[in-house]
Amino acid sequence: MLLLVTAMAMPKMAWAQVTTSQPDNGDGTAANPYQITTAAELAWFRDVVNAGKETACARLEANIDMSTVCHPANESESVAELSWVPIGNNSNRWHGEFNGNNKTISNLYINASEEYSGFFGYTHDPKGQRGIIKDIIFNNVNIKSTKEYFGVLAGYAWNTDISGITVNSGSINGYRVVGGIVGRALDTKISNCVNRISIVGSDYAIGGIVGYAKAYAQASSSITNCANYGNVKGSRMVGGIVGYSEGLTLCNVFSSGDVTFTNDYYGSGLVVGHVESSTLTISGYAIYNSDAKRYYNTTVQDPVALGKVTSLATVTGESNIKGLSSNLLKSGWGTWLLNGCKSEGEWGQTINTENYPVLNGTQIYPKDASMKCTYTNFSGTFTNTSSEASTVSLTHGTNTHYESIAPTCVEGRKEYYECNDCHKKFRDAVMTEEIDNTVINRTYAHHDFGNDYVCKNCNAPMPVATLGDADIVVEKTGDHNSQYGYKLYKYVADGTGTLHVKSYGDADTEGALWTSVGGEVASSVNNDDSSSSETDFSLTFDVTQGKTYIIGVRQKSHEAIEGDYILRLRGSWTETADRMGIEPFVWTGEGTDASPYELTSACHLLWFAKLVNNGNTTACARLEADIDMSKVCHAADESKGVAELSWEPISKSSNPWHGSFDGNNKTISNLYINTSAQYSGLFGYILNDYVRCSIKDIIFYNVNITSTADYSGVLAGNVKNTDISGITVNSGSINGTTDVGGIVGRANKTNITNCVNRIPIVGSKKNIGGIIGYVGENTSVTNCANYGDVKGYYYIGGIVGYIVDITLNNVFTSGNVTCRLTDPNCGLVAGYVYEKLTIQGHILYNSDAKIFYYSAEQTVQTIGNKKSYATITGESNIVGLNSENLKTGEGAWILNGQQSTGAWGQQLGTDDYPMLGDYKVIKAAKGDKDKNGNDTYWATFSNLNSDATLLVPSPRNLTVYNATVSNGKMTLKMRTDSQVAKEEGVLLKTDGEYVNAKANATDGLKAVDYTDNNLVATPATEKTINAETGYKLYRLTYNNSTDKTGLGFYLGLVKDENDNVISSDGSQLKATPGKAYLKVSTGAATNTATTALARSFVFPGDDETTGIGEIVIEGDAGISGSANANDRIYNLQGQQVTAPVKGLYIKNNKKVIIK
Repeated sequence: MLLLVTAMAMPKMAWAQVTTSQPDNGDGTAANPYQITTAAELAWFRDVVNAGKETACARLEANIDMSTVCHPANESESVAELSWVPIGNNSNRWHGEFNGNNKTISNLYINASEEYSGFFGYTHDPKGQRGIIKDIIFNNVNIKSTKEYFGVLAGYAWNTDISGITVNSGSINGYRVVGGIVGRALDTKISNCVNRISIVGSDYAIGGIVGYAKAYAQASSSITNCANYGNVKGSRMVGGIVGYSEGLTLCNVFSSGDVTFTNDYYGSGLVVGHVESSTLTISGYAIYNSDAKRYYNTTVQDPVALGKVTSLATVTGESNIKGLSSNLLKSGWGTWLLNGCKSEGEWGQTINTENYPVLNGTQIYPKDASMKCTYTNFSGTFTNTSSEASTVSLTHGTNTHYESIAPTCVEGRKEYYECNDCHKKFRDAVMTEEIDNTVINRTYAHHDFGNDYVCKNCNAPMPVATLGDADIVVEKTGDHNSQYGYKLYKYVADGTGTLHVKSYGDADTEGALWTSVGGEVASSVNNDDSSSSETDFSLTFDVTQGKTYIIGVRQKSHEAIEGDYILRLRGSWTETADRMGIEPFVWTGEGTDASPYELTSACHLLWFAKLVNNGNTTACARLEADIDMSKVCHAADESKGVAELSWEPISKSSNPWHGSFDGNNKTISNLYINTSAQYSGLFGYILNDYVRCSIKDIIFYNVNITSTADYSGVLAGNVKNTDISGITVNSGSINGTTDVGGIVGRANKTNITNCVNRIPIVGSKKNIGGIIGYVGENTSVTNCANYGDVKGYYYIGGIVGYIVDITLNNVFTSGNVTCRLTDPNCGLVAGYVYEKLTIQGHILYNSDAKIFYYSAEQTVQTIGNKKSYATITGESNIVGLNSENLKTGEGAWILNGQQSTGAWGQQLGTDDYPMLGDYKVIKAAKGDKDKNGNDTYWATFSNLNSDATLLVPSPRNLTVYNATVSNGKMTLKMRTDSQVAKEEGVLLKTDGEYVNAKANATDGLKAVDYTDNNLVATPATEKTINAETGYKLYRLTYNNSTDKTGLGFYLGLVKDENDNVISSDGSQLKATPGKAYLKVSTGAATNTATTALARSFVFPGDDETTGIGEIVIEGDAGISGSANANDRIYNLQGQQVTAPVKGLYIKNNKKVIIK
């Protein structure tokens, strides 16, 4: 199959043609990949991927010359430029398998003005499937780009395994985030790759192998057995291997090229340019040519390996970075180190021919080589001839002499010498013979303590155990399983009460307690904790202050303890030992979702945190009391000699928790965090891809959180696959860096509902939000409010800072937003939308809130900015109300979907804004003015769930009525109060548009019988009600909804989805939750004198057509003419008139003329 594809050449915009061809073999699966033999087939494969087949797989079966599908312009031959369009893009991210089969790709030509350029553009699978690219050799590449994310192999590789890529010749010249292999690598593993060409970028993150490498938690980015031989040039963050590193492992890598930079603030180095806020791990070695030049513009700088390491970053294994001179590299020392100080390995070198280590090169052997034991001071050379091989001799420094110790009841020690440089142990002072084991087995199997608590064999005192903050470590007792017996501790009770003893270790343990040496065991418990999988014993015993007790611990098998175990004690007379992580006194619950641990103090919560962080990642808990955290975390107080104690969050990235936590609507106050570690909050890092976590119903007061690292939130730093609900942050402060939120810092695949933040949110960098700082994929925020100001550098939003994919459903924000970047990307609702924002229900914001650039007021915008291809659905549902309108209750009514039921409320006259709470808001319809000229408002109300009270703020008035119909006439009878029984319908009249309805604490009211009240409660969901035989249904509405005139009860009307009337005779009614409707028998609705059915009952003063039923209001003189029916005036059609003009009327059953 041949396809003719037209492509737009760049930058001249001339047209060129590419003929593509489908490969003859393969179906594109991993088991049967497309077998590509020509450039036309490769272009066809690209088009298939970019059309949506993102998992397509291919294998090269021949060397490919790309000049037929991409080339520069040649005006002399009238050939237009044709730039290669990469495989995969941001809309169709490739994540299949591509096997280069060690074939060559020659003459790759790219001249791009779009992001994500290279042979591949964008590789990634959001569901976690790793793409694979391997074994491609590039010759004569010619690549240019004016946009970011640019590499010979790929512009952006996410969650991809890349191996065996070699770039032999050509040039690459880009803008920012440029690499010889990959521009940006995220959670990507790169191995056995080589770059030999010069790498040039005009901005930041320019690297010989990768421009920008980053790893998210629980994933990793690594570069293993890779070499860069080309020079690297950029503005800032320029490195021989990597320009910018944020969570990366380098293992046995080599770079020999010069590095040039023009901006020295962010750092540039011969190995890595810039290390940011995470860990750079050097595993194996990172070798560089110390004779390579490091230029600032044209001025030579010191040849440093790492340009800049920020204060938030750490480097592990930095001593494994070695700079070797050209001569040492030429001799083979670099190859020797890269192979782990042995001949065999990935690296080789032809001595006297190749100047540097080479992947898969000729094997080398040491020849008269020596070095210091710290792997420095290299001398000698290497050979490719195995028969000439010798060992590498090590030169040691000074040593420390350790004399022998005779064994007794404890192990003894052999004499040895330890090198002070490499810390290896030797039998002799000249350090020629290493010794592996310096332990002499004990003479006696156990101590034999007397009544004086001193061993009869070795005179060693029995170890002492005390309460307090210091752990007691049970040290090794021997090397033989045949040894039996307890490790003993002497304990003098410092209080009277219950002593709690617990062990912590890997094996099943058994504990015992004696009241005297040689006496009977007073208490013995093994494996008796409430969880059947528990291996550590726990015992209790009533002790008397001042008396001595002996505590013993051994394995459950009765063998002596081997390894390090922890024995912890606490007494019922003190809580200090709780700080050590001892179980609560009253240990209720099994830690399961069905039976959670019940926590009643800060010490219990600390114990739970340690339990989780030590590996019990499915533990579940519920708060059973309000918690004051000041006992377990607090600021320093020098005046009282109190040191700072920062809360260590529940759940680490190394042990992510995935249980359930029920706050039970209890408070947590005085949470204090001051840290330089990532993932700050009550919880730190929460993740499980297969089991959803749950956290709910916690109320925070007086939080104090400061972090100089990423991912900070009051509840959690980073969450994934979690359901969060009912979290309220009432007071305090939070100050972080990147990804900072009032509830969580970063969220993926998470649902957040009914959460409130009231504190200011501050971040020094990006992605700062009132509820969430950064949102990844498939996350929702429903019925949440932010009342705090939000401040940061850029990507700042009242609800969310940065959005990849989120659904916002009925959320509110009232705070100001402040940014510190001239192109701020900040908004009152969201800062930046990268991919997708879906709005369901409404987003409500305070239109009086401000956006500031520093202190200068900016134009208000709800969404700061978005990516060109990002989508925003439902943007018309973003509503702004000013402060005065918000006070009325209108906002709560909107957020509840214009119903009196829902999550939102507002105590009128007290709350300035909508609140999540009990004070529901009813919107009343405006009727005619009363006899005093004041507006009147009418509404029906019903509540299915509980008794309720209707309220309005003072000095407003509220009257509640029952309604009955008889002889075609409606009678409204005032109720004695504003209490409404469960499942009861009423009518109310007031002097303002909005009314409160608050559920009563208890149900006990009796509903008025139907004979005295024909108003009926509506169902819980909107639905069509069918009238019973012999009945008609009426709803409260306007006769003219446009002019809002003729307010009264009208026969039920139902329309279809196309707004066509299907019923208007009262046989059906569209019922709305929270409103009552009128159910009247046909007989009662009929006037016996006229035999006419009342189509409506209109409030006094409203003009209507024939068929109106009279409304009599008993006991309420506020409505014009309603106190005395004889005073009412009607026209000749029987309609009541409140403001008659000249004409003939009926009053008191007599005709009257009004002149």
